[in-house]
Amino acid sequence: MVDAYAASARALVAVITALVAQTQVLQAEVEAGFGRHPDVKIYRDQPGLGAILGARVLAVARHVRNRRLADALYQQALSALNNSPGARAYYDAQRARKVGHHQALRALSNRLVGILHGCLRHHTPYDETRLGTPTPRSTSRCLTLTTVGCLAPMHAS
Repeated sequence: MVDAYAASARALVAVITALVAQTQVLQAEVEAGFGRHPDVKIYRDQPGLGAILGARVLAVARHVRNRRLADALYQQALSALNNSPGARAYYDAQRARKVGHHQALRALSNRLVGILHGCLRHHTPYDETRLGTPTPRSTSRCLTLTTVGCLAPMHAS
């Protein structure tokens, strides 16, 4: 009986070892593919987005309540709380309004995806100092609310 359990445990260890190795191969492939994307710098500049979450956000088209995208953005917001003073301040402001934890994280994830959209639209890098400061609307397409959190574009149009 002991021999059967030992054989079973060895087989499970072998399966887990193979899964870990394949996960590492897949991670390297995702990072390499994501690294070749023309906007990779903009994605990597966003708080809470590393190579894996960045690739996930990039790969998932936004439809009405796309759960995979919502999960990736929620994870980004959760990670950004520890890395981004601006994200933390935005979250804390939501909580001060007596909003629950998950609702505050959803609000932060919506804010972060809006910032990402603005940065991608204007090809500008993320600017931590502008996360919580809305930019007033202007006739210039470079100074709309979609660019909050991004550095101002170098050209005026």
